[in-house]
Amino acid sequence: MSKLPTRKIGDTEVTAIGYGAMGIAAFYGPPMPDEDRFKVLDALYERGCTNWDTADLYLDSEELIGKWFKRTGKRDEIFLATKFGFASPPPRNKMPDGDPVWAREAFQRSLDRLGVDHIDLWYLHRPDPTIPIEKSVAAMAEFVEAGKLKYIGLSEVSSATLRRAHAVHPIAAVQVEYSPFSLDIEDPKVGLLKTARELGVKIIAYSPLGRGLLTGQYKGPEEFPEDDFRRLVPKFSKENFPRVLKLVADLQKIGERHGATAGQVCLAWILAQGDDFIPIPGTKHIKYLDENLGAVNVKLSPAELEEVRKAAHEADVEGDRYPPAEQVWRFDRRRHLPPPSDDAGPTCFHDVFSNRLILENVFSFATPATIIHIGQACRSAHEIVLEWLPFAFNINRHLSRFFHDPVAFRSFQARTSSLIGGLQALKFLDRSAYDDPKDADPVLDLYVYNNFASDTARFIIGSAGYEYGQPCHWEDPQFEKRLEDGSRRRIKVKVTFSPISTIFKSKTTCTTNFISYEKAYSLLPLTTFEERQCLVIASGARAMRSAVDEWEPRGWEIEALEPYPDEPCRFLDQRHCWVLSFNVSGLASSCVPPEGPVWGPLPSDPVDTTVWKLKSLKQNANYVGDPSYSVFFSNYLKFTYLLDREEILKAASLFMEAECPTDSLDAKLISFLARWRQEHKSQLTDQRRKFSASPYW
Repeated sequence: MSKLPTRKIGDTEVTAIGYGAMGIAAFYGPPMPDEDRFKVLDALYERGCTNWDTADLYLDSEELIGKWFKRTGKRDEIFLATKFGFASPPPRNKMPDGDPVWAREAFQRSLDRLGVDHIDLWYLHRPDPTIPIEKSVAAMAEFVEAGKLKYIGLSEVSSATLRRAHAVHPIAAVQVEYSPFSLDIEDPKVGLLKTARELGVKIIAYSPLGRGLLTGQYKGPEEFPEDDFRRLVPKFSKENFPRVLKLVADLQKIGERHGATAGQVCLAWILAQGDDFIPIPGTKHIKYLDENLGAVNVKLSPAELEEVRKAAHEADVEGDRYPPAEQVWRFDRRRHLPPPSDDAGPTCFHDVFSNRLILENVFSFATPATIIHIGQACRSAHEIVLEWLPFAFNINRHLSRFFHDPVAFRSFQARTSSLIGGLQALKFLDRSAYDDPKDADPVLDLYVYNNFASDTARFIIGSAGYEYGQPCHWEDPQFEKRLEDGSRRRIKVKVTFSPISTIFKSKTTCTTNFISYEKAYSLLPLTTFEERQCLVIASGARAMRSAVDEWEPRGWEIEALEPYPDEPCRFLDQRHCWVLSFNVSGLASSCVPPEGPVWGPLPSDPVDTTVWKLKSLKQNANYVGDPSYSVFFSNYLKFTYLLDREEILKAASLFMEAECPTDSLDAKLISFLARWRQEHKSQLTDQRRKFSASPYW
């Protein structure tokens, strides 16, 4: 085995040039057969490169290295680095995911895939904006204490995050993109290089060859493979390539003096930035592997080092180094919430996402929380998300399965304050495909006020073309309609004194979602859509069996809410429940009921004023709600309100006694309740119980 120069990570000597094992498995075209890839790993070892970097994100990269260890027995001769946290698989589906619970599971998964009992360097691949970095690093440090991990690293973090993490446990390395193409860490506004050197943290430079462009191998983006992600990178656009090629030409001129290639000049330049820099180029070809490792023999003079820097500045290649949707994944940008009004963001956002296919493909894999955070990256991203939401969450399209005129039905909803709940509300918010065998004859669950039961039946039969189903129950009627293809559509009507209160009494949390004529609500979005858990609120074996039969085949993990936890996972974006607004154009002229008060605009959403908390009582706990909450309603009010404090209940009662019945009584009550809460804010210290809408939805 040959010898290469070394540098230190922590107290460990590692080869000065490492190997990035992403491209050998993922993102740069289809992977080669295992035997061909083993030859690359064999060549790495034979040439003395024993500093290897992989990640759980890189498809089968960890498994490949694990197989190589098994067939060669050379695990102890390799300095092995891997990463977690860029994304977690189902059922978590979170991106990024730095939760301590996931950290512990991810570490064990990496050990299993690699077939090893310890890891030398373990990175948090991207910081999780919903989890304090201190908690993520503390969980990682558990494995250091257990002797299974030698060093902790971070990737693409801000200077401030690095300081906070280092205060919990020493950070050995920070991995960032760095090359003459990408000098962001040197920017005083970023301050990452300065902070890393102050703390003694090594810089691991990924993509040191500008993702291959600085080698001169490519003359234009059309030369990238069809499934190569570089086709989406703004910095590599066709318009930018002349500048890229100019930089390559300047590097080649310098290389000619040393008998070196442009790529070797790049790597030599990075090595010359200091002993704290370790580049980790990746390749799946032995020819380029030899070229990369040969860079250790290229010694640039001080004048040549400055010449490289000058050429990079003169090339001034504009554009971002990630596809637009991924910009939020670099330098911890997602911690800056909400988007500053003066941050327009990259100009390429709308150019790239004007292609609806790209937009849909990017967002279709994103969870609701991720979509929110993408919308918080900058103003351009925010505008794109807002433009995309009506397309992705099209309530008229969803309802067209049940009504030939969805707008007419929503107008009816507005007149009667009826709500859609159950499976259809869940499917709408989850954007589920309609290939569920249990949903062969789709059912719409409709919750209706008592005094609108007759109007509802007339609309469903007279305007929507349904007939009474069998058996016929007047209290909770069912309606069905047979289509030409033989399938059926059914509507189940739940007549109640309070639709929202009835939904709150659901037996499982998968059904604590509902849709009004103007908005869709999820009361437990984190549990339901992020963690894919279905909490069984009702007690007893029958309720559990029913939940397992109903929701487990659809992909939800069933959990009994007994004993009652401190608080179930409720928040999508730390503070907020999920509220998604619809386009209500075309409804206004139909929102005047045939009898009763005239519908008018309310000063705020009724749900904003409703306080709600999930709790399971030990005996006869077949409903949801805090034991102290009260249902507040009146024949003169259009809505029913859940109030959790005796003081506000009394205040609302006194308000109603003093007011005369008018068409706008709900609006007045909502304004009063909002003012009361504001005036008594000091008493309402538990802000986590406030049911509010995120401004991004």
